[in-house]
Amino acid sequence: MKGPYLDRDGNDIINSSGTLILSSGDQFVGPGHNAIITDEAGQDWMIYHAIDKDEAWIGSGITRRPLMLDKIIWEDGWPTIENGVPGEGNQIGPVTGGRN
Repeated sequence: MKGPYLDRDGNDIINSSGTLILSSGDQFVGPGHNAIITDEAGQDWMIYHAIDKDEAWIGSGITRRPLMLDKIIWEDGWPTIENGVPGEGNQIGPVTGGRN
């Protein structure tokens, strides 16, 4: 796609800061590098990484960034994540096919 790419308010992101979908939460901060996937039931999910405040460092100044997955909730045609922050604890995951 060649655009135009718009923020939630309909502004071209060339002249806008865009629209934040996911921000830091209490436990996980710095969510980023995301992709959207759709499971076999048609539910969309955001897959990304974030930093766990309790286990932030691997060593040598490198941050630990666990892989995260949250369900996308569509509101007025716009993707949102519950509470706008990375999910915590056990959650129901995507529907996938089993192995034969």
